[in-house]
Amino acid sequence: MRRNGNNIHNRQRYSAARKLYGDRAEEFLRRYAQKKRILIILSIVFSIAGAASTVIMQSNNPQLIRGYFIAREEKEGRTKDVRIEAISANGYSKTLQIRVPQQAYSEDELTGMWPSFSDALRNAIYADGESADYVTKDLTLPSGLPGYPFVLKWRSDQPLILSGDGRIHEDKVEETEEKQQGIPVILKAEASCQDFREELMIPVRVYSRYRTKEEVFWQQAEKTIEAWSERSAGDAYQQLPDTVAQENMEYKEQRDERWILLLLFGVIIAFLSVKRMDDTLIRRVRERDEQLEAEYPQLVNRFVLYYGAGLTIKNIWKRICRDYEERKKQTGINAAYEEMLKADRKMQDGVGEAEAYTSFASAISLTRYRNLTGLLLQTLQTGGSDIKEQLNEQLRGAFAEQKRTARIRGEKAGTKMLMPMFLMLLIVLVVILVPAFLTF
Repeated sequence: MRRNGNNIHNRQRYSAARKLYGDRAEEFLRRYAQKKRILIILSIVFSIAGAASTVIMQSNNPQLIRGYFIAREEKEGRTKDVRIEAISANGYSKTLQIRVPQQAYSEDELTGMWPSFSDALRNAIYADGESADYVTKDLTLPSGLPGYPFVLKWRSDQPLILSGDGRIHEDKVEETEEKQQGIPVILKAEASCQDFREELMIPVRVYSRYRTKEEVFWQQAEKTIEAWSERSAGDAYQQLPDTVAQENMEYKEQRDERWILLLLFGVIIAFLSVKRMDDTLIRRVRERDEQLEAEYPQLVNRFVLYYGAGLTIKNIWKRICRDYEERKKQTGINAAYEEMLKADRKMQDGVGEAEAYTSFASAISLTRYRNLTGLLLQTLQTGGSDIKEQLNEQLRGAFAEQKRTARIRGEKAGTKMLMPMFLMLLIVLVVILVPAFLTF
């Protein structure tokens, strides 16, 4: 079935190429297939190169060293986030986002850096102010801000409700009378680095939520990692704890899997590019056929007028071609007259009229033009004294079909307008009804 589908698709491309390029269809299809192959190869090569570079960069710059160490950046560097997969002895595993500050600064450097850090911290806190009004989960309180060496410690004015590490004590919350409306708690954030200290206050409202044993464990693990980070602030490496809550720990560096997405992206781009080429080819053929259909009544009308003036079929053909060449720069290229010019050149090269007209009908490949060519061939063979009446009949049918096509297009355009009109009506109803409801 797939082979049949490919054959049908190939026939469609060949038919489209024949309509657009005539005798040069084979040459066009060869170039077309070559361009497709090049496009697919380039897309896949670039995606493979991107994926390979990602993998190589990870291999040459590992974050986790000897299983328990993460390299710090130097003083002029920045705080960096490292994704580590932590695994406990009892089978717990979780991906941790560990923030590793740069190496320690001098006291003067910290003093000069504090004002900008204070402003940045206030902005970071209040950007998420909407969550402070309704806290239902254990808070993940930041231990620092990117680009600064300061470490944040948190305290609570109600540690029995919300502890300094962000844990909610459900049993205490349930005992309070305010559990339905939320319990107001003030969190105090102390920013520190070596001997430097500053404090901020953040009000939150706590509601009850059940916490699992695993959630408690990972909260403690993150707190322990933060404590170890503070303890080794002046070292070149930040060591990760080998035990948390009396559980042995081990760590695995999480590899960036984006190289898979890069490969997939390259394949998708190649597929979409090839499909776009095919769609463009089909669209050009459709536009060409629409132009031919639109031009057919005018072409038949010219045959009727010139035949009534006493010109032969061949002279009519030449006259129409000359008229088209004179107005081509103003009106643009027209597929029907371009094919007539090709047939006219064949007759000038010695090809017979019948063969030239037949090649014209074959190149156009539309029923109307085949019928017109049939009348012309019949006139050549029999003299066709009644050809004028037959041309008039073709003309009447062409104009009737043109009217029908215009009516169908108008109906389609009207259908497309229904959705915008419906949306406009909906907007008007909202504008009218909403104020009316608000007044009650």
